[in-house]
Amino acid sequence: MSESKPAGIEHTKKTLPIKKIQGQDLMIDVYYTSSAASTPRPAILFFHGGFLISGDSNALPNWLLQASLRRNWTIISANYRCIPESSAFEIASDLVAAYDYVSTSLSSNLNKPGLIDPSRIIVAGHSGGGYCAVLSTLEVMKSSTLKKPVATVAIYPMLNFLSPKWAVEGIDFGGLSDQDAEAGRKDLERRLAAKEISFGEKFAESEALMVHHTRWNMMRYVVKKALFVDYFSGISGLGKKIAAAQPVEAAAYEKFIEEIVPEDVRHLFVVDFGNLKAEMPPLFVVHGLADTAVPFEDSNKLTEKTRALGVPTKYWQLEGYDHDFDLGFPDLEVIELEKSDDEYLGKKAIKEVLQGLDEVVGK
Repeated sequence: MSESKPAGIEHTKKTLPIKKIQGQDLMIDVYYTSSAASTPRPAILFFHGGFLISGDSNALPNWLLQASLRRNWTIISANYRCIPESSAFEIASDLVAAYDYVSTSLSSNLNKPGLIDPSRIIVAGHSGGGYCAVLSTLEVMKSSTLKKPVATVAIYPMLNFLSPKWAVEGIDFGGLSDQDAEAGRKDLERRLAAKEISFGEKFAESEALMVHHTRWNMMRYVVKKALFVDYFSGISGLGKKIAAAQPVEAAAYEKFIEEIVPEDVRHLFVVDFGNLKAEMPPLFVVHGLADTAVPFEDSNKLTEKTRALGVPTKYWQLEGYDHDFDLGFPDLEVIELEKSDDEYLGKKAIKEVLQGLDEVVGK
């Protein structure tokens, strides 16, 4: 266990193992203040982005950390096994393990009574972590012992993996050259042959330094070549089956995916197969309409279905905003928003998410 006290609102950070997998510790980062609390504290369990392929628990946005600490909430940033070394089956297992640990064991293991209120846990995530937030909500709801999250926050989430964009066309981000693609292909083969696991990798501090990120070329290769759905599902050739027949009408689409996706895998495709439930907690979704990494249509599909089910759903569609738009945001609650600010709409949306969480959790 490592411990540190980063800058900002005074707090403690502890890094803890929650389970061991193939001899490696699956870790979470826990942030909390020393302020006294009259009642057990609400908590945010955050899952990082990185296309489910890379990134790690260090990718916790500063605005969310500072907002949580200011409210005397405990915030946890969790790692999970990544694809292609693992599939979404293993990811789901790790997400539930993190929620279970936070809900039942974290306070006692740190000897901090009241550090977590199990009835007021928010699950949240960016990009691939947005998928994790939705999946973990649904998986925890199946538990007979765990209380469901009090809210789910999905910021530019990747979700609609049976769509042509993910399974057929692929997504080119970061300008993948032929040379980088070949390096990515070789790295993919090497990692699969090693039969190891990966908990991701810390992202570089700047885009220019991403050339030193060891999973960078492989991640872009998997996404651009539309191999993602195969490694995500653990079903070789699933992407090619989707590419072979692309029905347009909704009824034909539903029949089509039921024919090609085995029943035991369907729970991983959260926006399909009736996985979304009316009993889900309030949902907060933010997505930029100029997102070049994750189609905003993924969020459209999620929110259309949750609203139809009667799930309390708030959705911010941000004109002109790309992926990762909020990662550089400061502590938003110590500044006055100015409409002249180019990032005004994004900052306003994030502040409104926080206000919505206050209402759901209760101060």
